[in-house]
Parts: sequence; C-alpha cells; structure tokens
Amino acid sequence: MSPFELDGEGRLVHLNAKKEGPADGRVLACDLKIAATISNDILISFHGKLRLMMFDQDGEPRFSKMGAVEWDHAFRGMVVAMKQPDNTTVQFIGVTVKDFTFFAKKGGKVELQFKAQVKPDKGQFEALGQMLLADGMRLTVHNADGELFNTEDSAAAAARALHETAKADNATITVLTTDGAGNVTDTVTLGALTPEITAQMKTLGSAEAAKHEDDRDFERGIEQAYKTLGLSKQFVDEYLAELQDAYTQGWESVPADL
Repeated sequence: MSPFELDGEGRLVHLNAKKEGPADGRVLACDLKIAATISNDILISFHGKLRLMMFDQDGEPRFSKMGAVEWDHAFRGMVVAMKQPDNTTVQFIGVTVKDFTFFAKKGGKVELQFKAQVKPDKGQFEALGQMLLADGMRLTVHNADGELFNTEDSAAAAARALHETAKADNATITVLTTDGAGNVTDTVTLGALTPEITAQMKTLGSAEAAKHEDDRDFERGIEQAYKTLGLSKQFVDEYLAELQDAYTQGWESVPADL
C-alpha cells in the first residue's frame, strides 16, 4: 500500500469531543471527520485496482448508481494540518487517520472522507470550532518523517551521497553486493525515476492486463514488473506511487472484458 498523502482544499465536516484518561489527568480528545474532493489518483494509495473498479478509462464513474465505497484501514503516525483563508492554522502530529469513504465524482474526481483522532489544546480546539463553520480550508496530510539521530555511519553516508548524485544526474545506479566467491547477493537501484522506467512499467501493465480475464492479477503482476526491471525494494519504496500509477495506466489501457 502506498503512503497516503493529500494536499488540497478540504473541509471539516464533524467534530466529536470527549474526555480521555484517568479522573485526575483527563485530556480533551476529538474525532474529526474531514472531507476533500481531489483527483482519483489518491485511490492508488489504497489499492492498485480501486481506481479501475470505480472509474472507467475516461475518468468517469463506472457505475452511476454506486454509493459510497468504504475502506477499512488506518494510517498511524500522520501529520494533519488545516489552514483557513485567514491563515489560522492547526497542525497535529502522530495522528491516526482511518474509516475512509470514497464517492466517485465526474471528471476523474473522488470525494474522500476520513476520521482523524487528535488531542487539541485550548487554542486548537477553538480554531477547530471556527473551521467547522467555514466553507473550506487547505488540508495537508502526510507521513511524519524525521531523523531520530543526526549522525550516520560512513557506509550510510556514502550510500546517501551516491543516491543524491544519481538523482541530480537524473539517472539510476545499480549497486551489486557480492560474496567472497563473486556471487551477487543483493541488488539495490538508486537514483531517479527515469521516463524509460515509467514507460516500461506501463508496457508491463498492459501486457498483464491483456491476459485472459480469469488470469489477470494486479498484485502479482506489479510485483513481477518490479523484478523484471530489477528494481530494488529501496527504489520501489521511494517511488511507489509513481510506479503504481504508471503500471495502472498500462493496466487500464486494456479493456477488462478483453
């Protein structure tokens, strides 16, 4: 599953406040229901087949009478920030976002709703109340990245420098680890996601989708695509959304009833 990231216009739909903790140390906690209407590309963050199920190749809802699609998954340790037009901003770190609901919209859009569990201070709680009354806000949601330590050993530093150099040159570098007998024990692909790799992912997606319908398997196919191109786990993890999107474009280019 891809990392869940969102940056766009959203709105606070509902706020449920409660007390948590022991009687002598209770704190305010809130369940926020948040909504945003964004590109259906966000569906790739949840499953490679989800966009294909909900939308046709022209980006229109596949089923006009289909209601909400619910998705039971929780992303933990997230950063959720909400900013009003007057620049009033609240940000919460270490948030659990869950209980996702998707509504297919015309024009390749999807309305996404989810819950966020937060513990606001007094000022943040008052700001949330104002956001509940507002028409819209800028919403950003992403994984909480951060270095625990500011030092790294020489091997890690060398790997990081090599990776950054490859990115700067818009190239990929494959590093082979061998044992004493010269046998390759590990392959790591570093650097940039080049147009060539993206094109190859689309081609492999089309090839998998062109198989008989009963033999089509998105997850198995995309895993094989990574292996076919010799992409390491590090490279796939860094460019997961882009690789999945390219493969999905190839997959969706072949009719499901071929």
